[in-house]
Amino acid sequence: MIALAYLMLPTVAKAKCGSGQPPSYDDVSAVMLKQTGCDGTLHARAVRSFDCSYFWVLFWDGEPTEYSQYNLPGQTGFYHLSKTISPVRNILRQDNFFSLSPPDVEVTDTAESVLSVKRCGVITRLQIYNSSRFVEPATARLFADLVRFVSQAPRIRSSAVPGAFKYTLLFDP
Repeated sequence: MIALAYLMLPTVAKAKCGSGQPPSYDDVSAVMLKQTGCDGTLHARAVRSFDCSYFWVLFWDGEPTEYSQYNLPGQTGFYHLSKTISPVRNILRQDNFFSLSPPDVEVTDTAESVLSVKRCGVITRLQIYNSSRFVEPATARLFADLVRFVSQAPRIRSSAVPGAFKYTLLFDP
């Protein structure tokens, strides 16, 4: 009985970085999501929903979450989100990010979404083209869950002008 009670106590996750260690979602230190439109429409000017808007968001452990919206009417600008990286790690875990391996598709001039995840000094990136005919279901679910999470996050606008992504070279060399 004492052993069972001991197992039910909360524990602090221990980082598993290092050669030969299995990926741990607790080691994820930054997540960047960028979306450029939907249904093949690149940078659409007259978008009607968040799901088809052009934006980027950065969750970084210990830093304020930054979000920039480029073309959603009435919401264009630069923001700070009240959400942290912790629930994003849970979404990655729930949707098995480290197990995903979508097919390599070569398409040009169409809307895309890019998810970059930094873990133990390694950046793993998934890129999808935002058209259902190019995305397999498991990867589509991950992107949909992240977009929904960002769309529902409370935010505070700091500028009516969208902000450039200052970490572009870190996540998109």
